[in-house]
Amino acid sequence: MRQLLCFAFVALITINFAHSDDHRYRLVVKFGSQCCGTDKAARQRLAEIIAMYEQRDANKIVFKKFYWGKEGEYSACFKLKELSEEQKMEFVKAVNASIHSSDIIKISENAPCDAWD
Repeated sequence: MRQLLCFAFVALITINFAHSDDHRYRLVVKFGSQCCGTDKAARQRLAEIIAMYEQRDANKIVFKKFYWGKEGEYSACFKLKELSEEQKMEFVKAVNASIHSSDIIKISENAPCDAWD
């Protein structure tokens, strides 16, 4: 019985830790593939948006690349701590306007940095 209680307690802590705000990113752009690599044009548009914001605001946009596929699939995960709240909203809006979710691209807000669901 004691072992069961300990297991349940550890499971609850693990679940809460995995879903805490520290593990959520303001913006996650997942580049998937169906056969032939990721969408090169969409990757380029994301790079251009990042470069524009870095040049305009003189801030380096810090993000994590989480590689998870065999064809170059990855998630670009942005906390955007270096931006003000207004700049964060503007950045997210620019990415959503330029790169649309599709069958090989998924854009999420306030989400964990992980592989395609």
